[in-house]
Amino acid sequence: MSKSDDKQTLTQAKEYAEKISRFLRRAKVGADIKTTVSAQVKLVQKATSEKNPEDARVQLERLRELVKLHLDYKEKSAFQEYFESIGVAVLIALALRGFIFEAFKIPTGSMIPTLLVGDHIFVNKFIYGVRVPFTETYLVNFKAPERGEIVVFTFPMASARAYLAEKTFDRECIDRDSLENEKEFIKRIIAVEGDTVEIRDGVLRVNGTPLPRTVVEEARTGRYMAPVEVREVESNGPHEYTIQYRSRDRDFGPVKIKEGHVFAMGDHRDNSADSRCWGQVPVENIKGRAILIWMSWGDDGIRWERIGHMLD
Repeated sequence: MSKSDDKQTLTQAKEYAEKISRFLRRAKVGADIKTTVSAQVKLVQKATSEKNPEDARVQLERLRELVKLHLDYKEKSAFQEYFESIGVAVLIALALRGFIFEAFKIPTGSMIPTLLVGDHIFVNKFIYGVRVPFTETYLVNFKAPERGEIVVFTFPMASARAYLAEKTFDRECIDRDSLENEKEFIKRIIAVEGDTVEIRDGVLRVNGTPLPRTVVEEARTGRYMAPVEVREVESNGPHEYTIQYRSRDRDFGPVKIKEGHVFAMGDHRDNSADSRCWGQVPVENIKGRAILIWMSWGDDGIRWERIGHMLD
């Protein structure tokens, strides 16, 4: 026998002994039979642990004879085991996607500089609670969304239509397609229920207090008279994050956030269709909180420096 044959024998003996050991735990047979077969399983395991292929081959054959004589056990084919393994993996993946994590790709620049087009992120769907599968109804609530968090949500169709019926349509701010096709958006929560949001002279205020900002960068986006992109660190609740804009926010509000709703805005303030445009977001529409960039792909290829970046 070659070394490869010996290795294969040890592997087969070990795997078969493990299968029979698991089968015995639920098999409905007499105690004496269980004792006899279990003893033979241990002999097989001893031979494999000592890496003795000749003994493993002998003990494995005796174990097979005992199983054939006393147990109603049918060994599965390699295809059956492979198929079942794939099935289990798919079920685990579906459970993770449905209850805990979901991948999401950034399609637009509304969250620049925090998130870039081509960033792939994981969204924690478990952080706010457990939902009834395939619905927006919570079985258990863990915590409420808070100011400063980045969340993924389905477009609030009903809220948007009601909001637009009360104000002038803003062609620069509204994505018409969003009113016809339900989409997933990613934005940052600026205010939660009970808060009041207002923008005056370009200053964003929550409950009458300006959100603290510190300029970190001013950079021209082109030559000569091209607009200047300003980046500032903004503080909101326990979170600090960088926003970007070319011109100060236009006046807005004051608006009080309704019960069970949040007010969401993009970090790229003058390049974002958000709650300023189509109203407040029902909490039930929120799918989860963005937590990690797991892949980033730009025009020049993979942006390695962004991979693994945790999101505030």
